[in-house]
Amino acid sequence: MERRQVVQMLGSGIAALGFSSTVSARSDGEAPNGNVETADVNIFSPKNDPVEVSSGTWVNHYWGWVDADYGGDSTEDGIEAFLDAAEITVRIDGDEISDPDQYWGEPEQNDEDQWVVWWEYVTPPKGPGLYTFTLESYFPDGLKVNGEVVREPGTRNEFTGYYEVTGGSDGRSR
Repeated sequence: MERRQVVQMLGSGIAALGFSSTVSARSDGEAPNGNVETADVNIFSPKNDPVEVSSGTWVNHYWGWVDADYGGDSTEDGIEAFLDAAEITVRIDGDEISDPDQYWGEPEQNDEDQWVVWWEYVTPPKGPGLYTFTLESYFPDGLKVNGEVVREPGTRNEFTGYYEVTGGSDGRSR
């Protein structure tokens, strides 16, 4: 299922390569280049139906926030209000991502003219097994968009997505 379909399916709210051993990422959260194979894993992949990722494939962890019609039209201002209000914690396989706010993309409009912002973080290939991708969002002061309360002060949500790496190696021995 494409990313935009996931976000459209969720409506408003939170929507989350083969290589040699000498290849390393440009920095944390990025693939080494555009020529490596990646698999998309979103935060809403259930444990009983995890996304399958082939061994040797880089993993793109993603999720998004859509500013849908909260008492008015979807706006880029609604995205900015979310980004300002939300305190985000992200863990991949139990390890917390340092400064997760740096992995937000630029707000954009989807095919339904709704504003959306994507969060993405890429990890190197992993060995076979079941892995987790967890997001916690906290709104200490709540969230208002177009004058409508979208999240009450103190709202905390947690979501965990799952993916399973299949195959015989982590891709590093080629």
